[in-house]
Amino acid sequence: MSDFSLTITPRFYETDAQGHISNVTIAGWFEVARTALLGRVLADDMSSQVQWLLANVNIDYLAETHFGSDVTVTLEKLQVGNTSLTMSCVMTQQGRECVRGKAVLVNIDPHGRGKCTISDELRGQLRALFPQET
Repeated sequence: MSDFSLTITPRFYETDAQGHISNVTIAGWFEVARTALLGRVLADDMSSQVQWLLANVNIDYLAETHFGSDVTVTLEKLQVGNTSLTMSCVMTQQGRECVRGKAVLVNIDPHGRGKCTISDELRGQLRALFPQET
């Protein structure tokens, strides 16, 4: 569904005693994927054009993720709301689906700090990445 994916090489310190990747690390990897997508859309103007507040994160751990093998994070779905953006991702390791996650980001006015409508220009840029989404 998406051409947007990135590869993460697990580091030893991200593991527990059994070599499993820590749950906190998984949440961090989803943040890396979200930030990479927004950076791709907003280029170098992320802080002045729009600011995002993380409103909700859901992570389903489907299988163990281990040290020693790369993990691919793929953005599967992007929903653009009036003031929010919902991103759904999947993580795979060695062809096996390990984790599914969804995050809701709210567009915040950098001056008033309240919710702010996503501009038509930004909405268009985001939808260009996922033309089948509404």
